Amino acid sequence: MQMETLRPITAMKPAPQKANTCAWPRSKILVVDDDFASLMIIKRMLNGSYEIKTAGTGHDATKLLTTERFNLILMDIYLPGKSGIELTCEIRADKNNLNTNTPVLAMSATYKESIEKLCPQYGVFEEYLLKPIDDGILHAKIAQYVLPAHFE
Repeated sequence: MQMETLRPITAMKPAPQKANTCAWPRSKILVVDDDFASLMIIKRMLNGSYEIKTAGTGHDATKLLTTERFNLILMDIYLPGKSGIELTCEIRADKNNLNTNTPVLAMSATYKESIEKLCPQYGVFEEYLLKPIDDGILHAKIAQYVLPAHFE
């Protein structure tokens, strides 16, 4: 029986890398909040897992919402000028908006019950996240609303 000659490891060529054909495109999330620190905390929580766009005002958000499609919107309720509630109502009412059916999660440091009493339009949001936002809850809510969109 003939023995095979072993080549040193350094002489071996690395195996060619296969293209990842089953990778999902990164989901796009719009985070709308006038508090810069909150925007940065949320971006850090999501840590590159998603494509994140941010807006500090309702006006800035409107520009993005009319030109880009998002998989999810995280919307602060209290914004300067146009509130998050008004902005979300406009998105829902405009059937030509790219994001009419995009899930919108409200964010606020005010308890949900207080907001519901003040604002009958609160129902335009899919969910409510109380600030400071818990990392685990944020990821669970994103998975709940973003991942099913990949199967549609």
